[in-house]
Amino acid sequence: DTPQSKSEANGFYRLRISSRGRASALRPLAIRTPDNNTLNDLALTPDGRQLAIGMQGPGGIPGGPGTLEVVTLATGRVRVRTWTGESPFDLSWAGNGRELGFMLTAGLYALNPNAPGSNGGKLSSARLVLGRTVGSEGVDVAELSPDGATILASVNATKLTGPLHRGSVVGGVAEISARTGKIVRMLATEHAHYSADGGGSEAGWYETTCTMGPVDVTGHHLLVGCDRFGRVDRTRFTPLPGVDQNTYFSAAW
Repeated sequence: DTPQSKSEANGFYRLRISSRGRASALRPLAIRTPDNNTLNDLALTPDGRQLAIGMQGPGGIPGGPGTLEVVTLATGRVRVRTWTGESPFDLSWAGNGRELGFMLTAGLYALNPNAPGSNGGKLSSARLVLGRTVGSEGVDVAELSPDGATILASVNATKLTGPLHRGSVVGGVAEISARTGKIVRMLATEHAHYSADGGGSEAGWYETTCTMGPVDVTGHHLLVGCDRFGRVDRTRFTPLPGVDQNTYFSAAW
C-alpha cells in the first residue's frame, strides 16, 4: 500500500472591483470546509452577502456525500445541506438570495437555504424544477434566472436520425419557462463539429454541447460557447472574436 498524499485545504478570498475596474488585494475569508473535499462550484448572491459552495468529498470520490454550504459573509455563519451519493454543481441564485438552484443527476433543483431548520438538513427536501429532458431535448446543465421565472439551459438533441453532417443541429442554449417547463426560445445554436480524426462519429462529424456561464443580475446577459463563443444580450447573440469555439470558461458579473 502506498500512502495517499494529503491535499491542501480549500481557501476562500474576497476580491473587490471598483466602478473603474480597479481590483483590491485578496482578502482571506474565514470559511472552513473539510479537508480533501473537492470544490464543485461557487455562486455569490447579487448583493454580495451570501456565498454558496458546492462540495464533493471526501477526496472527490464518486458516490461520496456531497455538501452545499451557504455562508453569510458579514458574520461567517455557515448553513450546510448534505446529499448522499452525489454532489451539487452549477449553482445559481434567484429571488434576491431567497432561492438557490443547483444541478444533480436528476436535473435542476431549488431550495430556500435560509429556511428555519435547514442547517444540517438534507438536500432531499429540495424541489425538482427541471428534469433531464424538455420536449425532445436533453438537458446538460441548467440555472435559474435572477427572478426565478426563467431557466437557462444547455440542451442537446436526443432524436437525431441518420449520419451527422455540416448542418446538423445537435443542441444549443435555451430559455425555458419555470412555470410550464417548456422552451420559450433558443438563444444560441450548436451544430455538429468536424474532426479529421473522426471525432467518434460517422464521417468525422460529431456531437458537442454548449458551455454556459452565469446570467447577470438583470437576467438579460449571458456568456455562451456554442458554434462560436460570445454573449447573449436580451436574446441577441454577438460572437466575441479570438476565442476558440470549444473553449471552457468560468465567468462572474
